[in-house]
Amino acid sequence: MSSAVRRRIRGFTLIELLVVIAIIAILIGLLLPAVQKVREAAARMSCSNNLKQLVLAIHNYEGSFQKVVPGGGAPPTSNVWGADKGSWYIHALPYMEQTGLGRAVEAYGGPFNDDTRGLFGDWSGTEPNRPFPAKLPYGRCPSDGYETTNYNLVNYAGSLGPQCMWWSGACGHDMGAAMAIIEQRCNGRRGVGSIGCPECGNYIPGDYYPPGDPNYPGYGGSPDNGGDPNLGGFDGSANHLRGIMNRQGVRVTFASVTDGLSNTIFLGEMLPEFMSRQVQGWVPFRDQMGWWNSDNTTARVSTILGINYRIDTKDPDNCTGDPARARANAAITASFRSRHTGGAMFAFGDGTVRFLRDGIDPVVFNRYGCRNDGKVISDTN
Repeated sequence: MSSAVRRRIRGFTLIELLVVIAIIAILIGLLLPAVQKVREAAARMSCSNNLKQLVLAIHNYEGSFQKVVPGGGAPPTSNVWGADKGSWYIHALPYMEQTGLGRAVEAYGGPFNDDTRGLFGDWSGTEPNRPFPAKLPYGRCPSDGYETTNYNLVNYAGSLGPQCMWWSGACGHDMGAAMAIIEQRCNGRRGVGSIGCPECGNYIPGDYYPPGDPNYPGYGGSPDNGGDPNLGGFDGSANHLRGIMNRQGVRVTFASVTDGLSNTIFLGEMLPEFMSRQVQGWVPFRDQMGWWNSDNTTARVSTILGINYRIDTKDPDNCTGDPARARANAAITASFRSRHTGGAMFAFGDGTVRFLRDGIDPVVFNRYGCRNDGKVISDTN
């Protein structure tokens, strides 16, 4: 009989296996945050590049037309409710290497000075030459995973600045607790001096802080949405607009940005998931609306409620819960938001893209939003 000693192969004990599994779990737990940080850094860089391309398109448009790309409008009727000739994205298409889509849009909606037809077509959404929905390059931030295959949506909007916003859509005129914030920051008292309709575009509210008051922000009360459709017709005066764009398409020039291009927000991030139906406008068939129409939020976002103002309800059509936090409240939802931790990305008039924290002083943020308040900005953001 062989004298060789048979060696017994010993396996892992249950305790040893548990220890190994625990070590692996710890290593994965340590690794995942690092991976997530890398992904978010890449997403933020891509988002920044999107805004960079869009603001460069605005600069190139200005070089051709000596004005900022209009937020929307319906010339020559000078009424936002006329034949819609498109949002600022439409006007900027040739400067985003989208000449082909721009030609298709003109073939469908007619030349710019033709007020007999527009981008709504016959309202059926079935016309054979209808070029929408269409995916817009530079339109979505990769950090936002909301309806990524919905080509109606975009994540970037032109800034109204610290504009008074009264009309809330489904919530009627009820702003809830947000009304006091809106009035103070837009420097307008809703209803003061009103004759019939304080939500109409021809109503200029009385100042909350009059000139000479220590808290006077450098601008007076302003009409809802920048005066559309009565005080701010297409290519008309921008005297009642605090920021850079409104959906009516008033004329804003670089020269009118007297606070300096480097001190003025042109574009910022928004989250369609928390916008009211105004993110796609209001028409009988909502799937016909998108970034291409002027009657939406692509040029209708203000700075008055700060960055990442919280929305609690998801119903875009019915005012449920607190109106100050309701998605159906168009005036409340028209604020800048992002999925980036702690703030959002903004494109300034000089072409730079900056990350502003959501804890930024609201006075500073509104000064960034206003193009001509004459105030010095001391930002420690």
